[in-house]
Amino acid sequence: MYFNNGKDRTAPVTLYNLFTSVFAFVQFLTGCATLTGLIPVLLILPVRLKTKKYILHRLLQFLSFFIVYSIFGIKKKMIDRKKFDLSTPKIIVSNHQSHLDLTLILLLNPKIIVLTNDWVWNNPFYGFIVRFLDYHPISKGMEEIVDPLQKCVNDGYSILVFPEGHRTHDGKISRFHNGAVFLSEKLKLDILPVLIHGANHCMDRNEFLFATDRLQ
Repeated sequence: MYFNNGKDRTAPVTLYNLFTSVFAFVQFLTGCATLTGLIPVLLILPVRLKTKKYILHRLLQFLSFFIVYSIFGIKKKMIDRKKFDLSTPKIIVSNHQSHLDLTLILLLNPKIIVLTNDWVWNNPFYGFIVRFLDYHPISKGMEEIVDPLQKCVNDGYSILVFPEGHRTHDGKISRFHNGAVFLSEKLKLDILPVLIHGANHCMDRNEFLFATDRLQ
């Protein structure tokens, strides 16, 4: 199968990348279902709400790590990992190449709040998790989310922004919107840039299968 809706695929469908893709997708759905089911359990624990949320952030970090590193056919390399320093809260700014981008960043640190689109906020599979973890939809407007984000920053969380607003079509970085700079000024936080390279070759925005054969 070399075509997807009449267009050339990123890579032909093989048994290997089909198995890898299904395996990762099942892990993702199982992880989301597990974390969603844990939220009611966390809510009844006799500990502070922010502790409960941190526990789920930590579990989400583990899930992201497991998903990324269990896909053996894809090479991973972190450059200047030590510079990803969240010992103090920061505005994390990243380019947006693939559905994989979020897991690639969340596996680095549990104390990250993500600005999302409405479809993520309302997603039936993981929307409950997103809302419990204080992720915020950008459709509210940057001015409206400054105060709730300030509370997260006060608890030591950094804010992740994809300033392009959408995944790349061709791997090139699009024009950045100014929301990250606005939040940096309002929250008085430094900006920490992150560059993701190659994720779109692994999983094109128009594909639901990994192109592992291209990345051997």
